[in-house]
Amino acid sequence: MTLLIVDDLATNRKLLRVTLEAEGHTALEAADGVEALQILAHETVDAVISDILMPNMDGFRLCHEIRKSGRLHALPFIIYTSTYTSPGDMKLAQTVGADKYLTKPAPIADMLNALREVMDKKAVRPVPSAPAVEETYVLQQYSQALVNNWDLYVDDPTDGISPNGNQGNYTAQQSSLDNCEIRTIDYPNTGTWRWKAWPQNIGVFSNVKMGVTVTFEFDTAHCNPTFTLTAGATYAQPNQSVNVSAVATNYDGLASGVSLDMYTGANLSQATGGLFDGSATNYIGNVASGRQVELGDIPPYYARQCDWLMSWPSEGVQAVTAYCDIDNYNGGSYIVRQAFVTVDGTPPPLPTGFGSFTHSTGLWSENPLIYMSWNLPHDNLSGLQGYAMGAASGYAPDPGYSMTMGNVATAAVTAPSSNTPLYITLRDVDNANNWNGGYVWNGPYYIDAIAPTGPTGLYSTSHAVGGSSCDTTVDIVWNAALDYESYIAGYTVVWDASRGILLSGPARSVR
Repeated sequence: MTLLIVDDLATNRKLLRVTLEAEGHTALEAADGVEALQILAHETVDAVISDILMPNMDGFRLCHEIRKSGRLHALPFIIYTSTYTSPGDMKLAQTVGADKYLTKPAPIADMLNALREVMDKKAVRPVPSAPAVEETYVLQQYSQALVNNWDLYVDDPTDGISPNGNQGNYTAQQSSLDNCEIRTIDYPNTGTWRWKAWPQNIGVFSNVKMGVTVTFEFDTAHCNPTFTLTAGATYAQPNQSVNVSAVATNYDGLASGVSLDMYTGANLSQATGGLFDGSATNYIGNVASGRQVELGDIPPYYARQCDWLMSWPSEGVQAVTAYCDIDNYNGGSYIVRQAFVTVDGTPPPLPTGFGSFTHSTGLWSENPLIYMSWNLPHDNLSGLQGYAMGAASGYAPDPGYSMTMGNVATAAVTAPSSNTPLYITLRDVDNANNWNGGYVWNGPYYIDAIAPTGPTGLYSTSHAVGGSSCDTTVDIVWNAALDYESYIAGYTVVWDASRGILLSGPARSVR
C-alpha cells in the first residue's frame, strides 16, 4: 500500500516510514495538514497516518477536510499521537471521521492491524454531508489551541530571571481544548516572579489571545459572596438589545477562581467587564463567545461584573440563567440567578367604547371640561402601558406617538369655546413600546363657555316712559344681543314693579 505519513517532526516521520517500508509498504511524507492536502491533490494513496499537533493545519482539521472532499472522503485515516490522548480528544477524532486512534509509540503489529481494519471500512463509507454546527464549533476551538500552541514558563525570583523565553523554574501543563496552562506553586518565595509565554507553534495569519489568571489564598480559605443578575429592561421588542448585568461581590476572605456561565436563547453581541487593574475588557472573543467568563479572584469587599448585551428574535417571556462558580464557596459550588425579559412585537388592539359620559355629541354645552371613558384593551404579552390623546376643532387629529397618560380608562379634555366642532382621538401603546398604527375618535362636541353680549336700546313702541295707559299689552323693541360661538337662542323677559329683579330663567320667545 502507498501510505501518507503526516507529522511536523522529521524524526517521527523517518522512523515510521522505515518501519512501514520494511513491511513492504510505500510511504510519502508531509510536515503538516496543508502540505498533506497538496500531496493528495496529485498523488494516489491508500491511507493517511497523521499526528495531531502540527502548525498551519492540525490532524483533526486535516481529517475534517478529507471527509468533506467528494474525491477523498472514503480515504482511510489513522490518528497517531502521543500528546492528545484524553477521552475528549478521542471523541473529537471520531466526530471528524477518523477510522482509528493510536497512541505513540505503538508496536508495528498494532499499526498493521489498524491498517487492515481501516481498509475494510473504506468500501462502506457514506457520501459526505454538511457537518453539524456543533461539530464545526468544537473543531474550531481545538484547532485554535492546536495551531497556536503556546507554552507557559515561570521564573522563581530566588534563582534569578532566565533570559531564555522557553526556559524557567516551572513549566505548566497544557489542556488540549482551550490551550490553558495550569501550574500550582505552594508557598511561593517572596519577590518578583516572571510569567513567560513561549510560542511552540504559530498558525499563519491566525489570531492569538492570551491572559494569565492567578489564584491565591491567604489566612483561611473561605469567602462570603453574593451574586445578582439584573436585566436593564423588563420588556423589549424582537431583536432589541437589552443589557443584562451579572455582579459577584465578596464580603469576607478570598473568593477564589470566580467564573460565570450564562444560558439563554438570546443572540449575544457584547460581553464586557472590568479587569482588576481597572481596565475594560471584552469577553465576546473568547472560546465560549462571551457566554462563559472568567472573573478571577475577588478579595474582601470587592466586586467583579460582566455586562451581556443580548437580543431575542421571537416573542415570549425569555429567561436568562447565570451560574456564578466559586472554587471555595461553602454554600455550594455555584450560585444561580435568573432574570426575565418579555419580548413583544405585537401592538395592542385599539380601545373600544370611546366616548364622553358628561357631554353629548352634536349638542352645545357651556361646560368646557369633557370627561372621556373607554374599555381597557387587552395585551396578551407585555400589557398596556398608556395612551396618546389628541383634540382639534373641525377634524379628528392623529394623536401622535408621545404617551400623555398611563394605563387608565378615563381622561378629561378642556375644550375652548369655538363655533367649530371638537373631535377627540386616542391611540394606545404596550409596555414594549409597540404603538397601534391606528386610533379611535369621537365627536363632534360643541362648547360655548362665553356669555353673549346683552341687548341694547330697549324701549316701548306702545307706551311712554312715566306715562299712564289702560292698554295691558306693552310692545317693546331692542337691538339684538351678539354671540360668536353658538349664537343667540332666545331671551328671557321679566315684568316686575321693582327694578332690582334678577333676570333669569329659560329663554322664551317674546313679541
